[in-house]
Amino acid sequence: MNVARVVLSMGLPAILLVACDSKTPAPVGAHTFAAAADTPLLRISTGDFWKYEVRVEIPAGVTGREAAAVDVTHGRTRTFLGKVLFIEGEPEAECFEVITPGSAPTREFVAIWDDRVELLGEMLMKGPESRPIVFPKPILFIRAGLRAGDNIEIPSLTFEGSGMVAPRSCRVIGREEIDVPAGKFQAIRLLMGSIDGKIETRRLLWFSPGVGIVREERVRYADGRIIVRETHVLSETGHGQN
Repeated sequence: MNVARVVLSMGLPAILLVACDSKTPAPVGAHTFAAAADTPLLRISTGDFWKYEVRVEIPAGVTGREAAAVDVTHGRTRTFLGKVLFIEGEPEAECFEVITPGSAPTREFVAIWDDRVELLGEMLMKGPESRPIVFPKPILFIRAGLRAGDNIEIPSLTFEGSGMVAPRSCRVIGREEIDVPAGKFQAIRLLMGSIDGKIETRRLLWFSPGVGIVREERVRYADGRIIVRETHVLSETGHGQN
């Protein structure tokens, strides 16, 4: 299997996903209490799924001088497949498959522990020519015990052959109750930022320990102007058979 590898260099963060590590250690008692309350971060079985309502808004003129504004809503489903082959000759990895109408499925490969979730890579399932993007080492996505004010440090990502390095940032805003169509959840609120050439992306993400991502707001800018806004809200969850 062909593999597209990405290189992590010292400095700024990674691929539109979050790696979390507090720059200033918390008092042991407070951190230990929060971490214990968060564990396990995901209660998960093969076949579990998360359904999201996704709203996409594009201002008039963004896609062309005479282009009308776009405001559409569609569904998106993330399903846990269990352990799946990721790299030929390597152990299988835990895998989510993301289905969006009109797009090829995407597989997200991760390592799930009681107190953390690590990102291993991803693959767009376009056909026999598809190949995975593999991170040279696991990237921490979320960990138990995060608190408001924690700073998030993510190594920058350089793609082999292009030399492209794009700054990323992420920090913890706090913990709060959030109400979405699937119910009310206690969640960790994360603020992320990235810059890729002329495109700046800002993300707010709410992760509920034991449940997963329950809401996401993503806004992309070009030259200071909004070019697309996406909102994802959890509408339904279901459990697998195992």
